[in-house]
Amino acid sequence: MKKLRFLLIVPLFFFGAPLLEAQEKYWVLFTDKEGVSFDPHTYFDPLAIERRIKHNIPLNHYTDRPVREDYITQIGLLSDSLTATTRWFNGVAGYFSTENIRIIEKLPFVHEVIPIQSTVALAFAKEESDGVTLTFGAAKLAKAQLTLMGGQYFEENNFNGKGIRIAVFDAGFPGVDMHETFSHIRNRNGIKATYDFVKNREFVYSYSAHGTMTLSCIGGIFGGQKLGMATGADFLLARTEIGNREPLSEEENWLQAAEWADKHGAHIINSSLGYTEQRYFQKDMTGKKTLVTRAGNMAASKGILVVNAAGNEGSGSWTIIGAPADADSVLAVGGLNPWTGIHTSFGSYGPTADGRLKPNVCAPAYVIAQGKKNIQEVPGTSFSSPLTSGFAACLLHSNPNMLAMELFRAIEQSGNLYPFFDYAHGYGTPQGDKALKIQPPVSATFDVSEKNDYLVVTIKPDQLEIIYSTYSLRMNNGKGNREHPDDEGYNSSTHPPLPQIPPYFYWHLEDKDGKLTEYEVVLVQEEEVFKIPLSYLAGKKIRMHYKGYTEEKMF
Repeated sequence: MKKLRFLLIVPLFFFGAPLLEAQEKYWVLFTDKEGVSFDPHTYFDPLAIERRIKHNIPLNHYTDRPVREDYITQIGLLSDSLTATTRWFNGVAGYFSTENIRIIEKLPFVHEVIPIQSTVALAFAKEESDGVTLTFGAAKLAKAQLTLMGGQYFEENNFNGKGIRIAVFDAGFPGVDMHETFSHIRNRNGIKATYDFVKNREFVYSYSAHGTMTLSCIGGIFGGQKLGMATGADFLLARTEIGNREPLSEEENWLQAAEWADKHGAHIINSSLGYTEQRYFQKDMTGKKTLVTRAGNMAASKGILVVNAAGNEGSGSWTIIGAPADADSVLAVGGLNPWTGIHTSFGSYGPTADGRLKPNVCAPAYVIAQGKKNIQEVPGTSFSSPLTSGFAACLLHSNPNMLAMELFRAIEQSGNLYPFFDYAHGYGTPQGDKALKIQPPVSATFDVSEKNDYLVVTIKPDQLEIIYSTYSLRMNNGKGNREHPDDEGYNSSTHPPLPQIPPYFYWHLEDKDGKLTEYEVVLVQEEEVFKIPLSYLAGKKIRMHYKGYTEEKMF
């Protein structure tokens, strides 16, 4: 009997092997939507219709029409299972064998086949296990995460995001349906729709608390202290991620959530997620390659401001921002250390692989946020992004006629460094008074002269402000060589009172292609703050910034 059992197993092992061929996941995109139509007035939320009219977008746009059912049926016959449909890109996602994918690629109605190969990185450094009360230091930090962005100017002018709908894509929202931090939102029915794209159901109030924390940084209130600026906004909550255990579905979910947010009338999408080194190369971060990046740009073309965390890869091997923050029309937000006022060491850097400026702006990356059970102190650009989304909602509240890309540019121009920029800070931290155009004009704060074959910068005596600090940042020749002290030891216990942030001197060199070859943040300790040989500047443009004033020279 033992011999017979062995002989029976062997044929099953060899002849049954083809039936066990691995199934991989792909997007299959189609060539056309011929004969397909739909009624936008029954499909879209009234706010989505309103947004399209405002942006002069056709209500019956080709990309909004359903996918052809006959195409879906034919692909389904060659699939182990179909998992998603996209109207925007006209296709389906599913599991397919290599043999069937070869057949599908040759079908006359198939335009493109794209492997789904990505793993998400939630854009935060760590989650504290214990809650904190608003101690002196924590309370100072909670206040600073808004005042460093001039949030008080929105509050003084009663701009709190009222009438603005924000979609939040994340890994779960436990406690949002119960915590006092969100009671002001629940009491006015401010959560307009929810959907879990992982489980395919509406319930989202479980799983990772990452989404709870990001939502609190947009519009939460804890103990009377605002944690985000947009306390009057409405929300769409989408669970798109599992967290740190990711299947090959997170980009698929992101795209579906973007179409869902568009349908439900979102004005802003906040995404504290990044797709990087697990499946992609740095050279892929061109703003064109990944489907999630293309989805970010598509959402922007629908009149939605997409705000995405730059990521926490700055001190690792990847270093640069990931998808979809690499998209040209996605506002990428880098991390700011609120104690130093400078880029945080874990924050991802720009530029994109094709040399475009990223991040666009930066915001505090150490915050007080609502966790699953307790209020917590957490680091990460995950929280820089929602703080900026809240800022955007308040700014749009102040001027509802502003178009999405006008809002994008207005946020960039409100940066405390604008028009100066670099690949760590973008245009700096958005400022409420600058965005509302109530900031007074800035006069020259330094003099530039040429002495003994050097370019010399001298701070004007009445602008000299010496504050002790050991913090500095330097990037050389765009090769990732940098001098940047580790700042991950900062927290409200070790640095309880937020110190006065020094007014740094910034400079950078730009080549003939518009790319930065070098940039630096200099701690001002004397009037003559900077000098550089003129020969070093040949063929380059130098920009310099101090206390809101920027000057540039071409050599």
